[in-house]
Amino acid sequence: DTRDSTDSKGDIFYFDLRTLIDNLAASRVGSQITPDISGDELVYCDYQFSDPSQGIHRTELFLYNTANDLETQITDSVQIKNQPKIDRSYFLFRSNESCPSTYDLNLTLLHRTTGDTTVVSDCEQDPETHSLSDRWAAWTARPLPNLGGKKVHVMDLETGVITVISPDAPGEQFFPHTDDDHYLQTLDEAIGLIQKFEPSHLVVSAGMDIYKGDPLGKFDVTADGIREIGRRIEAMGLPTL
Repeated sequence: DTRDSTDSKGDIFYFDLRTLIDNLAASRVGSQITPDISGDELVYCDYQFSDPSQGIHRTELFLYNTANDLETQITDSVQIKNQPKIDRSYFLFRSNESCPSTYDLNLTLLHRTTGDTTVVSDCEQDPETHSLSDRWAAWTARPLPNLGGKKVHVMDLETGVITVISPDAPGEQFFPHTDDDHYLQTLDEAIGLIQKFEPSHLVVSAGMDIYKGDPLGKFDVTADGIREIGRRIEAMGLPTL
């Protein structure tokens, strides 16, 4: 958010679901972007060290604790780091360390206690979307040794074993051309899980790239389908952001 920024760069805010108040976590020269949250902790990418005009493409990761207002720098190296994820034991982020080009990125796992790092998916695999939750890490990348369409990879953080989901399926596994019926069926499953969890609030990432014909997406959801998605979310009766 640039609301309090003096240089039109992004700052980091967090929204307290108990008080319904948003709070500033980080604001300084350069952008702070791509936050992820777990419990009272935020992790984000900081561009204060970057100066593209001088050929310096360096970003660092920072950790902010909302309970005590304490910020800690996690990384300290010349590489690009971005899109960090956080859980109790690890950080998972993209980095260009050991990559042939500035903008080629691998996927790196950083242990919060030992500081040990492990590249779980290298630049050649071109890892993209990734997530982290307790015992598991997941991401999309080209499987080795036979590179091809991107597949979903799941890593057991206790054993280090990586499983490629549906390794024999052709093409990229992003469920292209999902229509209204299939999307709404999956939404109903998700709503069932939400209702079991009994949350007090609901936060919806309302991206429109699921719309049929959107150049950023591969879905075939119509305007009527999007309207029905909104209706079913509203029917849950939860305060929704």
